[in-house]
Amino acid sequence: MLEKPAQKEAAPPPAKSKDKSGDPGKKPKPKLPPLPPLPPLPPLPGGFGGKGSPPVPGGAKPLSEEEKKKEQEEREKARQEAAKRKAAREKQDQEEISKILMDIKQMEQDAAANKNTNEADEPEAVILPPKTLARLLTKMERELKSASASGDWQRSNEIMHKIKEIKMNNNIN
Repeated sequence: MLEKPAQKEAAPPPAKSKDKSGDPGKKPKPKLPPLPPLPPLPPLPGGFGGKGSPPVPGGAKPLSEEEKKKEQEEREKARQEAAKRKAAREKQDQEEISKILMDIKQMEQDAAANKNTNEADEPEAVILPPKTLARLLTKMERELKSASASGDWQRSNEIMHKIKEIKMNNNIN
């Protein structure tokens, strides 16, 4: 029978030095000591967060229930008045826009009538004063923004078409 040769025991790998510099002749870099902890921050004035400072003497006193209700009613009243003013302003803007558009349409119809009757070779261009034109465009853009925000895409597309038409007729980029 064949005998198995005795296995050699594997020698452990040579011990590595703890020096990470790579060169056995170099000294290791000394480590810096840890930084001391930071001092606590001073408290914020007015008692915000955590401990804070005590309230300022002579400051605002807490409101009674009646005063709270009164303030709430005043806020609600102011909110309603603002809503009324906004609605009135939008109505007025809408009326101005429709009036200007009607004027433009009337001028275009007059120009078309002039062309049909051969009174003029070219149709009259609708020319608005710069201030009126700027005001009209601003209001129409505001209305477009409102219509887009409310999700009325059909109305917003109509307004956008009117704006483009006015800009094209008046050579505005």
